[in-house]
Amino acid sequence: MGLFIWRLIKSLDGVIPRKVVITTLILKILGGIGMGLLYSYYYAGGDTFIYFSEATRVTTLFREDIATYFRFMAFNEGEIMSQLVYFRQPRALFFVKLVSLVNLVTYDNYWLTSVFFSVFSSAGLLAFAKKLLQRYPGSRTAIFVSLLYFPSVVFWSAGVIKEAVAVGAMGFLLASFIDYLFHKKHLSFYGALSDVGMIYLLWSTKYYYAGLLLLVIVSIAITHVVIRKINLKSPLYQVALQLFLSALLLLAVSRLHPNFYLERMPEVIADNYHTYVELSSPEDIIHYRNLTAADWSSILYNSPMALISGLFRPFIGEGGQWHQVLAGMENLILFFLFVLAFFQISQRLDNKSRLLVWGGIIYCVGLAVFLALSTPNFGTLVRYKVGFLPILLLLITMGNPFIEKLNRLIK
Repeated sequence: MGLFIWRLIKSLDGVIPRKVVITTLILKILGGIGMGLLYSYYYAGGDTFIYFSEATRVTTLFREDIATYFRFMAFNEGEIMSQLVYFRQPRALFFVKLVSLVNLVTYDNYWLTSVFFSVFSSAGLLAFAKKLLQRYPGSRTAIFVSLLYFPSVVFWSAGVIKEAVAVGAMGFLLASFIDYLFHKKHLSFYGALSDVGMIYLLWSTKYYYAGLLLLVIVSIAITHVVIRKINLKSPLYQVALQLFLSALLLLAVSRLHPNFYLERMPEVIADNYHTYVELSSPEDIIHYRNLTAADWSSILYNSPMALISGLFRPFIGEGGQWHQVLAGMENLILFFLFVLAFFQISQRLDNKSRLLVWGGIIYCVGLAVFLALSTPNFGTLVRYKVGFLPILLLLITMGNPFIEKLNRLIK
């Protein structure tokens, strides 16, 4: 781990100061440990410890029967399958396998395993930050705040949780995409192999992050190529082309997973919503009107409320628990930055960046609505929104007049 961190720091030299890298790693590691303590002492358990407990069963199998261990890892075979809580949940089972691999190194120590996942998450976000800084050197403060220092991004993408792997993989994937879009004409073999690995990690842990992110990346890449080939200069036509391609790709992405099927999605969303309503206290839930599985009409009717809730709720005063108060304060900051940036961000970025802005908007809006409708519990939503929160922060801080003034003061 020390060697990996040393190589990470060296790879970022000249772009991200060492003190920023080191403080980022320290904060992320402390965030992962804090997350474990939160679930240990406040919630008295949680999925992070279930994942770890399941993984220790698997690493024990490695020490007892290595052939059976590899058969389970590769083909989900063996008696151990019936002993695992998550044997019917593919993404949870995949994450248990990942944790078991790290446990082989940490000898089943939860806190050291947490460090490994936290460092991976940090490495992905730092790689993304590096590529953004090379393109937008005047937006250092916005990039650092959005990817490295914002409390929820630090905390909810650290430790032994799927979000740590998903956010790290997203960071590496977006870093490669920015590099390809602005600097390289072709991907190297190892770069392409790394991208495939990151897509696999992201899809296997959070398929809804992956599906929407791939839609956005591919639509931007195709639009970029078309603009360059036919010399399309009109911003209106560029955006129209991107939105048209996004709509076409949405139809393709909707066939990648049964929960994405357009004919099934209202049922999936409504079932998840009503399950959360039954399991949660009334004050901890987003309440929608007549959300049914019959068709898309109820989904579309409740989508504006879901968008506001996904982006900015819980508000201050919604729920009296201390973590809900902290989330409310953070969401108030998000709303303040959003209002300041609303009429500024598209004017301050160049033509190529316009595609990124619209892609980011599509990703954040789509994921915010989907998460707020299907996981309306505030505690769960605060954690799951880390899948789009770094992108949202970049959209509302880069070019934001308040952040620009702060950036000049820091310089």
